[in-house]
Amino acid sequence: MLRPLHWNRPGRFLLAFVLAVVAVVCPIHLLAVESSAKKPFFEERPMVVIDPGHGGSDEGAAGPSGSREKDVVLRLAEQVAVLLEDRFQVELTRTGDYGMDLPQRTGTANRYPAALFLSLHTAASQAPHVSGVFFYYHRPIASVAAVTSKKTEITAWENLQDRHREQSRRLAQELARQWKTRFPGDEVTVAGHPLPVLEGADMPAVLVEAGTLTHAADELRLADMEHLKTVAAVLAEGVASFLKAGGAAP
Repeated sequence: MLRPLHWNRPGRFLLAFVLAVVAVVCPIHLLAVESSAKKPFFEERPMVVIDPGHGGSDEGAAGPSGSREKDVVLRLAEQVAVLLEDRFQVELTRTGDYGMDLPQRTGTANRYPAALFLSLHTAASQAPHVSGVFFYYHRPIASVAAVTSKKTEITAWENLQDRHREQSRRLAQELARQWKTRFPGDEVTVAGHPLPVLEGADMPAVLVEAGTLTHAADELRLADMEHLKTVAAVLAEGVASFLKAGGAAP
């Protein structure tokens, strides 16, 4: 007959200590492994915010055959996002057919904060023969240049983009360079203008007009999904090249 095992007092204390250590250390260890395996994506990769212009009752420009700017740029934004999401975090300011105020658009980018803001549009002209692609960065009228309060050191919302102007200009140039490489026959313009949709962005920001919708040939191209995918590839490569070169560094 086996006799019960009797522990002396030191033995009981030792056993209790070992069991307590196992109970506490093992879950923490497993939690640490799980945590490191699921490192938050945003801690590793920059955020890119893409803004499909217009939306809802604001249809934007209209083509001769009835294409609507708000639809074209949403499809384009979705394609750009697909191409960027394996290298960056990507957020669209709108994902459906609804309107947004301008402060909401840049506000989305500022909240993250994003490394880069890209607002997508198409150009329009009253002259049906006018065609072209445009890359704009925000350049305010001289008389309303940025004003910062010396007391608070807070820059007004409408002046936030001013401190990123040079970076935004370089982003526009890089996007234009990529476009000319892929579409050498297109008329491509890079310019600075007062742009309300960009003025509140606290990061490099560019407005792209990816063709002139009121031009019949441009409208046909913009209605072609294969062309939009190529345009998306151009924009995605320009964004990646700019960020890889440290374009978003302060």
